[in-house]
Amino acid sequence: MVLSVFAMSAAFAGAAAADATEVTAENVDLADGSEATINVSHADGDGEVYAVISQDGTYNEGDDILVNETGNVDDQSTELNADVSGLDGEYTVYAIATDGTLDAPAEGDDLTQWSQADTTFTVSDSRDAGNLGSQEDFYQGQSIEVTGFEGGETVAIHAGTSPSDSPVEYLRADSTGMVTIDTTDYSEGPYVLVDDEDTAYGPFWVVEQDISAEFVSDTVDQSETTLNYDSDNRDEPVNLQISSDDLSDDDLEAVFGGTAEDGEVTVEDVDPNGEGVSADFSDIETGEYNVTVSVEDTTAETTTSVEVTEEVEANAEFDSSTYSEEAGDIVEFTVDLQGTDNATVDLTEGDENYNASINVVDNDGDGEVTVYFNTYNAGKEAEDTFYTADDSEDTVSLNGAFDGEGEEKLGDEYRLLPADFNLELYVNSEETDLATLVLNDGSTGDIDTAVAPAGADISSDVDDLENATTTGSDVADGDQLVIGVDVSGVFGQLANDDFDSSDLNLTVEQSNPERYTSANTIENFDVVTDADNNRIYFVVDTTNENIDADQEYDVTFSVSEDYVNSYSESNDNNAEEAETSFSVTERNIEVTGDFNADGVLQVENDENATVTGESNAAPGTDVQIRLRATGDDPFLMSQTAEVGDEGAIESTFDLSEHEAGQNFTVRMTDNNGEEEVQQQVDATLVESAGQPHTVTITVEDADGNAVSGADVSVADQTETTGDDGQVTFELWHGEYDVTATHDGEETTGTLTINDEDDTTDEGTLVLGEENQNINDGDEQNQDDNNNDEKNGDDNNNDGSGDDSEGEDQPGFGIAVALIALLAAAGIALRNRA
Repeated sequence: MVLSVFAMSAAFAGAAAADATEVTAENVDLADGSEATINVSHADGDGEVYAVISQDGTYNEGDDILVNETGNVDDQSTELNADVSGLDGEYTVYAIATDGTLDAPAEGDDLTQWSQADTTFTVSDSRDAGNLGSQEDFYQGQSIEVTGFEGGETVAIHAGTSPSDSPVEYLRADSTGMVTIDTTDYSEGPYVLVDDEDTAYGPFWVVEQDISAEFVSDTVDQSETTLNYDSDNRDEPVNLQISSDDLSDDDLEAVFGGTAEDGEVTVEDVDPNGEGVSADFSDIETGEYNVTVSVEDTTAETTTSVEVTEEVEANAEFDSSTYSEEAGDIVEFTVDLQGTDNATVDLTEGDENYNASINVVDNDGDGEVTVYFNTYNAGKEAEDTFYTADDSEDTVSLNGAFDGEGEEKLGDEYRLLPADFNLELYVNSEETDLATLVLNDGSTGDIDTAVAPAGADISSDVDDLENATTTGSDVADGDQLVIGVDVSGVFGQLANDDFDSSDLNLTVEQSNPERYTSANTIENFDVVTDADNNRIYFVVDTTNENIDADQEYDVTFSVSEDYVNSYSESNDNNAEEAETSFSVTERNIEVTGDFNADGVLQVENDENATVTGESNAAPGTDVQIRLRATGDDPFLMSQTAEVGDEGAIESTFDLSEHEAGQNFTVRMTDNNGEEEVQQQVDATLVESAGQPHTVTITVEDADGNAVSGADVSVADQTETTGDDGQVTFELWHGEYDVTATHDGEETTGTLTINDEDDTTDEGTLVLGEENQNINDGDEQNQDDNNNDEKNGDDNNNDGSGDDSEGEDQPGFGIAVALIALLAAAGIALRNRA
């Protein structure tokens, strides 16, 4: 307890005998209670005693605590009690007493003049030892103030979440019980504080702030630009310190503003979600500059660079000299900017019936602005006549749009008719480029249908829709039907109304209603537009709107007569229509394959055993295939396969570990529709027929040179040799005729593949010579067929004559070299020349 006693102030000299002579107050630990006891000593007498608890010595009714006692003060000491639950720290008690009536202090009174005695006391809360406040995460480099310890107490900081973890630092609490932790050298992770009594507080976490900073463009032409700042893990404004070894203090101030000191300038309150830091390189010499950006209160730092080039004369150009689109659609054009970030575009119809002026501003610094011009909105009060993409930072503003008589309000019925328009581009009121916009007549073309799997996400993105659909007019119940229409001149309106207009209409009506029932109509569908290709898609979910199997529908897309005439100088046009139809079929699935006379599916016990099926579900539909066997050799296998373009289903299983004769079931399930469809069949394993062999045939001339462009035919397959003279076939074991044709001449031979395991043979045959049994599957081909003297005495035949030359034999002397790269095969080739 700290006590300070002061003599009565001069203002009360000669006061009554009951004046306060001393005041005491005990320190309060809020852990033990929130009431402070104050004792005021004074002379005998009836009257009043006041006490004020304050920190700054000036009375503030909202912050200070006032207590008093009125009546008998004959005991020469009065006890006052005050609730100090909201206080924390050191306070002064100012006291006054009188045997008469006393006025309370007024707002702003100097309590040292008002009181007769005072003392100090402390309000603390031992429960707050190690108090970190509400914050648990701190960025590396920040200072953390932790309160609630005893003054002078030693506090250990441990890396981890337990006092048993290694201490990294010892700190001593100041007189107020506070320690200050500098986290600059702290690694990322948790920490706890431990006091003299081994009580742990925390934990708190130190994390490294993640920042990025880069200029909007890698180059700037001695003009203004922006340095963008972002932080992935700190979403609040910070003070940035910017430095560069390439820039002096004066340069830093000229570029970033503020006051630079020791090669560093501070920019305050930079928001990661804001507009960045303005940077003006107008007075900076050309060259590349490396800039370091750090956060003032953390260790976060990053480096970026920018190249300053000579100032470019302001200029703007269109990205094309001619643009073409249909009237009523959306025109896209781009303005390329150099040495400026803004320009003006004037658009005028050839006969000046319409003109508009817009400003374009390059806000992201990439040197271009892409503008979209909705020709349906042109001339109306619609805001979206000229605009940029939703994700663009660039802006387009309309200065005004006028008719030929200078009237700005053109009305909702106004249309830009097909015509030629002049585009003029200005920078600082000087014309810099010209272009032409041609608006053509819109039209309505073909209509078609396609199908997509149930559940496929195709209702918003054109690419997703096109990747998931397959052309067809029969849709399985539960799948999605897609109606596609080729049409132009309507996308400006679609951008506004999302097909909610009387001008455009899609009618889908049942053409085969049951007798005495009304035809079903489909009115709910998603609309997906592809303006780049003048196409609209309508997505129908067949699980909705009473759509059932065996129903047939007629589809009509129409553009109203009024809409067509609104884009024509005449009013005698008819509505435009496109028609098609589709059918809804009952969803089905069927297991296919080699069934025996008893209707049992036969599957080979092969490591790549194939199970097949068929479905009318949309290609891309997932189907589950399950194989299940019980008994002495049970197994359970399942896979997911997709329905192919022609409805085919195929999947492979490794059944090589199971013996022929094993019985099992095959079940195929499609659970994508409203109701699950499934088929299960009995199956049995049969001996594997093995795998086809990969056979490579090389065609050579008599001198051993590879011949390209030769057609080689085997088993109704024909391949043409490349530069290496080779062709490859997949063949089962057996005997085959081989024919090689080149420049109109033909040479033939016989190939025999024996079904042997673990044999790789190579053989060479010179067609047109006496070559017998070149490779019959035994080991002779390893000794004789591939010797280096294939055109000599021992050429491919142990018993051949000495003068076997292809040019003296029938055919054209081409040698056919067969290299059998087989997993299991022997090969025999016999001359048939």
